[in-house]
Amino acid sequence: MVGDVEDERRHERFCKGGKRAMYFGGWKNERVVSEPVASSSGSTKGRIVEVRRGDSSTHMAKVEGYLRVVNEDLGFASDLGDEFSRAFLFVKEKEVRGLLTIESISPSTHTYSSPLPSMVGVKQMWVSEGERRRGVCSRLVEGMRRSVSFPIKLPTNQLAFSQLTSDGYSFTKSLSSSTIIQYSPLPSSSLNTTIINQDHDEKQEEEEEG
Repeated sequence: MVGDVEDERRHERFCKGGKRAMYFGGWKNERVVSEPVASSSGSTKGRIVEVRRGDSSTHMAKVEGYLRVVNEDLGFASDLGDEFSRAFLFVKEKEVRGLLTIESISPSTHTYSSPLPSMVGVKQMWVSEGERRRGVCSRLVEGMRRSVSFPIKLPTNQLAFSQLTSDGYSFTKSLSSSTIIQYSPLPSSSLNTTIINQDHDEKQEEEEEG
């Protein structure tokens, strides 16, 4: 099948260039919403770092760079968008292996089937192939739900999802017995097309770590 061949080629390109592009050396002022936890095998699962609209330009540029790699892996064309609110990064062994971005949505700006006046839109949800079916998506969503409505956890009926893959759809069904709400994201009015110089960016990260 032509589609299957293209999927394989896209994934091969991701494997060749994605690992370095997803490097995360750590920042001095990380907003950690979920600390590493020990697994039953004795290994340590990664932490979840939150990045918000208005954070430093360096951090925002990194998120945009990660999103470009994720888009390549999924075959989507998606940017942060004008309504971007927060991004959640699953970081393990100095590498981003999971990413979730959210935005604020309302009936006046988006299309979705819910009577609620506003909702949290999960625009992008991704986990690297080696970490799938290991609970990473659940940790990302749980960390996000705790963060956006602290000290209470955001109810699942206030979540809407966009661009779900078949795996993503199965995962969202496991979150709640109620109907999954999907929405159509709007294209941003001004796309950020800054090309990140990875060597320069990693040097900045080393300075931030230091």
